[in-house]
Amino acid sequence: MAQYVMAPMRRRTSLMTDDRPYARSNASALHVKIKLDDEDLGEDDKLEEDESNEYVNLNVGGVLFRTSQRTLSNISDTKLSNLQKSDPNYNAAKDEYFFDRNSAIFPWILDCFRHREMHIPRSFCAVVVQDELLYWGLKDSRLSDCCMKTYLDSLDEIATNEILLREFNEIPMDVYAVESSINGKSSCRTIIWNFMDKPQSSRWAQVWSYAYLTLTALSILTFFIETLPEGRVRITHDNGTFVDTDISNHKIRLLVTTEPHPALMVIDVFCMIFFSIEFIVRLIVCPRRRRLMGRAMTVFDLLYLIPVWLTTTIYWIDRDFWRYSSRILGFLVLQAFKVLRVFRIFRVMQYFRGLRILWLAVKASVRELILLAMFILLAITIFACFIYCAEIFNENSFDNAVIGLWWALITMTTVGYGDFFPESWPGYIVGGVCALTGIILIGMPVPIIASNFHAYYGLRIPVEQDKEVPQQKHIPIRKRKVSPIRPV
Repeated sequence: MAQYVMAPMRRRTSLMTDDRPYARSNASALHVKIKLDDEDLGEDDKLEEDESNEYVNLNVGGVLFRTSQRTLSNISDTKLSNLQKSDPNYNAAKDEYFFDRNSAIFPWILDCFRHREMHIPRSFCAVVVQDELLYWGLKDSRLSDCCMKTYLDSLDEIATNEILLREFNEIPMDVYAVESSINGKSSCRTIIWNFMDKPQSSRWAQVWSYAYLTLTALSILTFFIETLPEGRVRITHDNGTFVDTDISNHKIRLLVTTEPHPALMVIDVFCMIFFSIEFIVRLIVCPRRRRLMGRAMTVFDLLYLIPVWLTTTIYWIDRDFWRYSSRILGFLVLQAFKVLRVFRIFRVMQYFRGLRILWLAVKASVRELILLAMFILLAITIFACFIYCAEIFNENSFDNAVIGLWWALITMTTVGYGDFFPESWPGYIVGGVCALTGIILIGMPVPIIASNFHAYYGLRIPVEQDKEVPQQKHIPIRKRKVSPIRPV
């Protein structure tokens, strides 16, 4: 059975509640005047007034509401202001209009028609309120000032949470927005792509990812061992004599006169072949080659693979090619490009959610980090000038202001190498203020980055349980280029 909900009565005025004789006499006079005015009305006017005050029965979600037509006509161009008995929602047998909507919110909707503004409890979901306002033809501007801020903040929080979920489930190096099937059947390219790029797609894909990570770590470890004297052997000529050079720099001399241990060379060549095949296959099966070629990781891979193939090929053709002094610079440049293999470690982020959380937290704090860099640049410029002037009478330190830039940066970061330091009381004062300023500047963005990290870290449980991210509707709010954490 339908439940009847009576409309709340308005507050009684002082004229209605005052017990003073003067107030009662005024009320009686007013009552007499209204009665006389009613007697003066014509029959047509009374009929029009009765029609405007005609009661309307509204059945909203099984709960019956009763109000007047005049109340519903207070706000024009809405679903309730133009009710007609020819409406499909009208039930002639029960003399009511039925709407299958949320009955808990409707009293506040009806109250909006009475007072031309709407108040909503804070316990209501902002998205549900937005749906109801849209259905009944009411605008957000009808919300009162006391409720508008809470309403907009709730929508902003929901939209922010949606952005966090979407970013958390996207791999940072992503070129993966592809269709998983063609004509209803999985294509061979898609299967290979998912195998190489999505470890969670199958057990063999996980095995592949572990093998890839192992070889990546092995390649980087090989690079470090090759820089040790114990990891290299002397190069000999065909006649058995050692290769020598007149270069005085011991690091360059080590690279020119020695070569990596044969075991390290085998590992290096194997990793080179593996990563080359992996790069070619990835390029062939990638659904978006242009996007793949535009990624920084792809550029790093090319800058690593091309020099390593070039140096390896030249080594097997002519082992003494790089031993001439005129070619040493080219040899060092190619060796420097081989260092780019260490950037391959960034691919690990797509396999470990903890690294992805850290990446997203830093990414969300880019503006704060840029602002920090600008403040530090300004501060080191000022303190470099101050320390140069403070130590101008000291001949043993700070020969120029450029050295002051280096000193100010190291002092503000509280590293303090000790290669340059003040030796006078004015210099001590400048150094102390510089160190304190660095602590303050560096400490400012830390809470923002930590808050962003906790915001993303809080999403790890539903994602780790492989829960599907709910498809939330578009929340029409203003776009703001800020971090996900709203400042207090």
